[in-house]
Amino acid sequence: MPTVATMLGHLQSRLLVLSIASNSITVEGAKLLCPALEKHPFLRELCLDNNPIGDEGADSIFAAIRDGDVLESLSLSNCGMQACAWAPRLRIMTSLSRLGLARNKIDNRGFQNLCDGLQETACLRELDVRLRFWLR
Repeated sequence: MPTVATMLGHLQSRLLVLSIASNSITVEGAKLLCPALEKHPFLRELCLDNNPIGDEGADSIFAAIRDGDVLESLSLSNCGMQACAWAPRLRIMTSLSRLGLARNKIDNRGFQNLCDGLQETACLRELDVRLRFWLR
């Protein structure tokens, strides 16, 4: 992960799409990626599917990308999210038009957080929630 984060953080990197799905990236790995995401002015699509980053890792990712306002597509399918504490940040993300959340185990609180965040979202055009495993 440090190599990818270093490459992304390089000022001359013009990478538009980054897919690092299924690489066993954990919460710590997601946090290592965040400083590079904050500084990268060109990245339009990020796929972290099938990495066990959980709610904490997803929250870190959302915090890192919210100020850049360039990311258009974020895929976090099968990442072990339950609470979706990051969902209120959706309302301030003016470039994010696609969000992939399939195959996560969203609990009741997470479902409410997601609904609240989606109500105030102006830019999101596609939301993938296939194969949801809602916890009761």
